[in-house]
This record gives sequence, structure tokens and C-alpha cells, in this order.
Amino acid sequence: MHRNKKILSIFILLLVSIPLLAQNKSSVTLSGATDDTDNLNLIIEFLAGSAPDADIQITVAEMPDDMPVAFTVPDNMTLVGTINRGQPFGLGLEVWILSALDPQETVDTIAADFLANDWFAPEDIYVGNGGFTPHQNIGMGLCAADGEQFVWVNAQERTAGTYTTLQLQEAHVPPFCFGDTSVRQPEGVPQAFNMLPTLTTPDGVTVNPYAGGGGGGGLGRSSASSSIELVSELPLSAIADEYITQVNEQGWELNANGSTSQNAFATWTIIDEDGVLWRALLNITAYPDNPNAFFANIQVENVPDNN
Repeated sequence: MHRNKKILSIFILLLVSIPLLAQNKSSVTLSGATDDTDNLNLIIEFLAGSAPDADIQITVAEMPDDMPVAFTVPDNMTLVGTINRGQPFGLGLEVWILSALDPQETVDTIAADFLANDWFAPEDIYVGNGGFTPHQNIGMGLCAADGEQFVWVNAQERTAGTYTTLQLQEAHVPPFCFGDTSVRQPEGVPQAFNMLPTLTTPDGVTVNPYAGGGGGGGLGRSSASSSIELVSELPLSAIADEYITQVNEQGWELNANGSTSQNAFATWTIIDEDGVLWRALLNITAYPDNPNAFFANIQVENVPDNN
């Protein structure tokens, strides 16, 4: 067990525990370097998306005593801490790291350590830079040789450096880790995450740094999504038009679009190089209590049998 002496954060709990307890009745237990307050504001972002009534456990700037995987933080990276969200169907332990490398280099460096210790990377479980990308985002899946453990490594570039998450799973190991490839895409069908159009932040629009965004979808399966919170004085329709133009320029065929003062949408289809039909849906919604704040989501899915 490695304990990184460059203490980087506690921020998740001290500032977030009160809102969490008040809003969704979650409880938070804090341990580790609890006197480190340098990055308390960042933890707010990291805790976004926790389920109601969760028993959340945070270890600050240290690995927990029951760390399920042998992992050493590389010298050019700093351990922020770990989060166990305690959800009934949660995705295991999250290890948060701040890296001085770019996202691709960060993922490759961490993956190399696992690959040198009898782990392997399943085919087609590597995520590129699609979806809302105000910052570069790279992900990679790794399986233990015995098929008993899975690690999802995700790195996203931010102003302070590259925020990196290792998601360690034991209770919910993907079937492909122990030889069942039935959950993968048919041969020739690209991973859904890699089909997400790349959407950069338009001029006159900023990303809310305190809001949780991200992506989701089955690894190697037929759907994926990306979301983000935006702040702008531009009309909702103008923001939507900017994103619609970006998707159109990436080869997608616009099928329908429309907007009101509170919501804008657009749908597209595209046939990839293997003849697989995909559809995409963009949705942008204005917050009722703040007309200058918007929640944006784009999702793509494979259309079975081109229906």
C-alpha cells in the first residue's frame, strides 16, 4: 500500500456533507488526512451524482486500509483521496488522482503498471474524446488475469491539471473479464462512446466548474451519453444552434430540431463505415430558477437491424 505524501484534498466532505445530508439524507464518513483543506471545493464536484440515502466513505490523500487492488501512485501524480459511495448497485471504490500529464499520458502510465502485473485490456474498451469536451477526456478498462477484478481508468483535463479516476470493481466485474464476450458489440461495430460527436464549448458560453457532468453507457455496448452544465447570457436557441452545427459538420444527418424558451432538441442519424446505423439526440434545458444556466445532454445509440 502506497501513501502519497503530497496531500491534495479533503474537499469533498467538509463542504458537501451538509448539502448531502440535507438534500438526500446521505451520510458521509471522513478519514485520512482530515486536516487538509486545500482542495475542499473540488470534492464537491467529485461527489456529484451520489445516490440518495447512500453511506459515503471518504479517505483523504491516503489509500484505505481495505484497498482491494495493489496500486502505487506514479511519482508525477498526486493522490487526492478515495470515495466509496455505498450504493446498493454501486461501482466500487473510486481513487482520485491529480496528474501533471495530459489525459492520454496519464491513462497510459497507470495502465502500464497494471499491465505489468498480470492485468489485461479487453478489446474495444478504450474511450476517446467524444461528447462535451471543454476538457480532453480519455478512459480505459482493465481486467485482472483471474477475471475477479475490473478497473476503469478515466482522465479528464482541467485547469489545475488532469483529474483521474480509478474505479475498482469486484462485485460487478463485466462478463468480458472472465471470457464471456457476448456482451460486446458484434464484430465491426465500434464502441458507442467513440461514436459520440465531439462538442466544444461555443463562444459566449462557459462551463459551470461546480456542477457535475460526465458520461455513461454500457462498456462495449450500443449506447452512450455525455452531459454538462452551461452558463451563458445567449438565448437557448443560439446555444443549441452552435452545437447542431458542430454535429452536422461531423457527418451526422440532421432529422429534426426545435426550441422553446426552456428547451431545445435535435436528432440525427449516421451510418458508420461498417454499415451500422446510429442515432443521436441532443437536449438542452434551461433551469427554471436561473435563465442563464442550462443542462445539456447528448446520447447516441445503435439502431438494431437498421430499424
